[in-house]
Amino acid sequence: MKPDESLRPKPQFTMFLSAFPHPATVPRALALGPWSNFDAHGCFLAFPHDTDYLRTMGGYGFSDDEMDRYSLVPLTIESPMTECFRESEVVVIPFAELWDRYEVVRIDKDLWDRMAERFGEGDVMHAPIQAQGATLGVVGFYTASRRAWDAKDVEFIQGVCATLGIWATHPLSGVQTPEIWRPVSTSVIALSDRQQEILRLVELGKSNASIAMSLGYSSSTVKAEIQKALRALKVNDRVAAAKRARDLGLLEAEESVS
Repeated sequence: MKPDESLRPKPQFTMFLSAFPHPATVPRALALGPWSNFDAHGCFLAFPHDTDYLRTMGGYGFSDDEMDRYSLVPLTIESPMTECFRESEVVVIPFAELWDRYEVVRIDKDLWDRMAERFGEGDVMHAPIQAQGATLGVVGFYTASRRAWDAKDVEFIQGVCATLGIWATHPLSGVQTPEIWRPVSTSVIALSDRQQEILRLVELGKSNASIAMSLGYSSSTVKAEIQKALRALKVNDRVAAAKRARDLGLLEAEESVS
């Protein structure tokens, strides 16, 4: 698709934000407002959770399963969302190239196959939400078809993100009010600190009993945490879980364990 020569600013969206709507309603307003210039069929917002994660605040055009799976995303995982946040730059990738570039997409093949039915012919756009030079979060959207993105498109997106930055830093926006955020699912790809500790020892060939003794947990606790990690990482055994966690970057922060 050729660049649109007449991007429309959609002032109704700015008026919408000025009323400080519930944050979960903003992705729909973006998709139907300014992102309609790009034929967006899906949109989401994500903001930092603690220092190591991005947490999706709401989405439009995605199923509950899709939103639940990526409700909490570790910054160590390679993905367009985390790249955008870490580098504070706009990231555009054809949807069809995601499988080749990101391990996290390959392990959720069934989920992404369903998304491909809706977005597979288009692009994946992520842009940083910024205020006063600081990156506050990420807005992402999926287009229905490929586009020849140009500098004017990027400037338009950055302008919308600047507006989002003003909104997000206002106390009435609700962005900093965790109790109104979308709940974090139990199926997220993130691992707890305890699960990371255990999987590091699994990498070393330790048995469950040895891990329990080393970390001061009961054997049942170790077994339960491993089962949670298996579900999160979509594997069937503890060794495969440790390998996949390492491949995804979830075990990069090495800690000494006795």
